[in-house]
This record gives sequence, structure tokens and C-alpha cells, in this order.
Amino acid sequence: MTTIVFKDGILVSDTQVTDGTLAVGTVVKSGRVSDDVLWAGVGSLTCLQSFRDWILSGAKGKFKPRGFRNQDKMFLFYRKKVHHNVGIGWEYFIAEWRQGNWSICRCSEYGFAEGSGASYAMGALVSGASVMSAALVASKLDPWTNDSMTVLQMGPKV
Repeated sequence: MTTIVFKDGILVSDTQVTDGTLAVGTVVKSGRVSDDVLWAGVGSLTCLQSFRDWILSGAKGKFKPRGFRNQDKMFLFYRKKVHHNVGIGWEYFIAEWRQGNWSICRCSEYGFAEGSGASYAMGALVSGASVMSAALVASKLDPWTNDSMTVLQMGPKV
């Protein structure tokens, strides 16, 4: 599977590809749509590639995955500018695609993790670890997550 971790506009995903219990290669499992939107996925490589292709085509029409399996989940992470009493800030949201349906939720104050190493990563986030550190904790404890990571941050490319 894989592990993705998100908090405060930073998305980290591992790159390991497995066939059963055997690591067989690496692939990028996340990317940038715009300054305010990032994408990632967990599950089958075929479904992930069809999600990436849909994103790159401008996300026109309904997402129709190839090679869909029940554990496949695709995500869009986005932010909205909000005005508070003390100034302007950001709120972060997650749009999750699973089994043909989209659902949207606000990202918790602790962050978000999904995939085979999610429980390890969330434990690290709740304990105060950075997004990268949380993903690396998952890579140490979950055999389906490696320590070769893709790191993306919302905002203009630097």
C-alpha cells in the first residue's frame, strides 16, 4: 500500500510499490494541482495512475478509475483563506474519493494520515512530530512504506 501524511499545507507520501509483500519499485503517489490544491492516493497502482491522468487532464467529468479495488482511496487536499478576529489565515480541507463517491471534511488540528502506515503516522503527529517525521516513523514500522518520500507544500513553487 503506502502512507500519506498531511498537515498545515504540507503533504508527504512514500514511493514504494509492492506486489503482495515484495517491494518491486518506486513511483510518485502525489502531486500539485495548483498553489492551493495537492493530490495523493493509496491503493492499487492502476487506480492511482488513472487518478493522476484525470488530474493532469484538468479533472474534467467524473473520475472513472481503471483497475479499481475496494481499498483504493484518492485525495485532494485544498485550502481556503479565512478571516479571523486576529487576521487572515488558512483552513485545510480533504476531499476523499472512495468506491465511486466523494466526501469532504475539514482537516483536524492534528493533521491527516492514510494508508498502511497511517496509525503510526497519526500517533507521531498527535505527539507533536512534523509531517516529514511522522511519515518517517511510518516507514520504520510499516513494511509497505519506504523512506523515499515526495514532499509538497501549498503555495507558490519555490
